[in-house]
Parts: sequence; C-alpha cells; structure tokens
Amino acid sequence: MPRAAQALTNNTNIVIAKNALKATHPSAIFSHGAIAQRIGQNAVCLFEPLETPIADVENALSQIDDIMQNRTIFVILSNLDECAPENMAHIAPLCHRYGVAKTNIYIEQPDHSFINYIENARDYVPARIDANRMPPSFFTEIFDYAQDAYDRGDYEAVLRTIDPLIRPLLDRMRLNANFPPLLIAQALNLIGMTQREIGCDDRAVNAFEASLTILQQIEDYNAIKSVKANLGITLALSTPATLPKIELAIRHLNEVTQLNPRDAEAWLFLANSYIEQFRFTNAKSLLGRALRAYDKSYEIEPAQDVALCMRELERQMGRSPRTLIEQPHVAPIKPTSTPQNHDAF
Repeated sequence: MPRAAQALTNNTNIVIAKNALKATHPSAIFSHGAIAQRIGQNAVCLFEPLETPIADVENALSQIDDIMQNRTIFVILSNLDECAPENMAHIAPLCHRYGVAKTNIYIEQPDHSFINYIENARDYVPARIDANRMPPSFFTEIFDYAQDAYDRGDYEAVLRTIDPLIRPLLDRMRLNANFPPLLIAQALNLIGMTQREIGCDDRAVNAFEASLTILQQIEDYNAIKSVKANLGITLALSTPATLPKIELAIRHLNEVTQLNPRDAEAWLFLANSYIEQFRFTNAKSLLGRALRAYDKSYEIEPAQDVALCMRELERQMGRSPRTLIEQPHVAPIKPTSTPQNHDAF
C-alpha cells in the first residue's frame, strides 16, 4: 500500500491528521464548529472543538454519514478542560455510531501535543534536560527509548523525546571533543526516519543531511551508506517532485548501490528516479538506466510489480522517441509497503 494510502492506519500518525486539518479545503465544516478531513482513502480525522452543545445529536450525526462510513475514524478533542458537559453529549453517540475505538480518540494539550484518551500519562523525557551535565550513557538510554518508540510506531513519542535535545547536543559536541558524534548522528537519522513516516519529507531530508555531515567528518562509511540510502529514498518519495530533488536522489542512490550492490530497495528507487527524470527531460537514455536498475532490484529480490514494470518499460522503449515524448506512460513503481529504514548504527 503506498504511503499516502497508509495514513492513519496506525493511530500514532496523528501528526498527519493535525497537518491535514490545516488544509485550505477541509472535507466538511459543521455548524457546531467541528472539522472533518479525509486522510487518503481509508480514514477521516474529526476535530471537535467542544465549544457548542448539539441539540439534536442523531440528526447532526446523520449529516456526516457519507463522510464517515466505511472509514477508520480518528477524533481530536480540544478545550476539554474548559468544556461544559453538555458540549460533549454527542461524543459517545458518535463513537458508538461509527465504531470509533478509544485508542483513536486523542485529547489536545495546551502545548498542542496529544495524549490518547485511555492513557493517563506519557513517559516522555523532559524537554529541559541540561544536556551539558548528563553523561553520554544517559543519552544512549534516551535514544534506545526513542528507538523502541519508533519500532512500535509511536512517532510522536520519538519526536517529543529526542528532537528538543539535538541542538544542545550539537553545541556540546562542538565544545567537547569527548562527546561521541556518532550518538548525535544516530539521533538525527532516527528523527529523519520518523519525519518520513509522518509525511514530513523536507524535515526528514534536513535531518538525514545533518546526520550525513557528522558521519562524513568521522568517516564512518558503514553508517554513511545507510543514511545515504534513507536520504535518497526520501528525496525520491518527496512530493511535489522537482528535477533538483530527483537529481539529488539519483546521486545518493547511485553511491549507495556502489557501496552495497545487494540493496534491492536502493536499486528500485533509483529506477523510479530515472523515470521521474525522464518525465522532466524526455531523455530516452534514462529509460535504459531505469530498466537496468529494475533488473538489478529484481535479481536481488524478485517482485511481481517490478517484473510487470520491466515488461512495460521494454515495450515503451520499442516505440519511436517522438511517441515516447507524446505518450510517456511509464510510471515509477510505488513499493507495496513502507520503505525499509536503513540503520547501521
């Protein structure tokens, strides 16, 4: 399933929902102030400000049946502490009517973070830790906690835990040669992987590039290979696609495939990037490069969608260059699962 269609299949992707609520054209705005926003094809996020009571709950809910039916529903409750009880009277019927799981109900906090309705607290590391006083072993424990949060899909916890620490740790690394730079590079790579999972590709690219800068300074080539793969794949996935992004993705992925010729996913995204570049330049030679990259990916890890694309690409290449330009039907393969994250730390 492409990443866009996966949105909110895991309830920790609530950040995507929050971003969607800022969209210029929400799917629906209701008279009592609620906003509904479709997320991909399979989910809806409903933002409930809880500012106005609803007189006829059943009638109000019937008006949103067409938006809510057969989709996973996520509810964000706001102003909960200041809310009058009558303003919440529709929440229980809403959850019952559309089968909203309690794990999919979130409460917005004053700092605009979220806690789950059934959680009493989150074990977040305090954001105001004095980074200059803590030993490296302390941060190793923090990053292990963040990695565990990432592995279970709790992306909000990852960002709340380590993102506030990066700047003070970078300052400390510059002032103290004894502080291990690999630790910070590891954290930046994890932040990049997390930002990519929630659809924040530009932030992910920035984190991967910062990690790569540190790794190149300490010449850790094994880790460089992994971060370059993450960076190249993120650039290849980034929307809207631009020629500079595609060219940069190709550069990084070419280096990755040279460092690790058995990385099937790097070959796959390299092929995709060549086809995207062809869309901008109409240079037929790019299709040959894409075909060779698909062939490498298929040789390492046979996949039906790659085989189909290879056959279609071969058919397209049999046409005249003019037809190719007028009818560029070749489309990049979109992996059927979320990209694996390369982590050699």
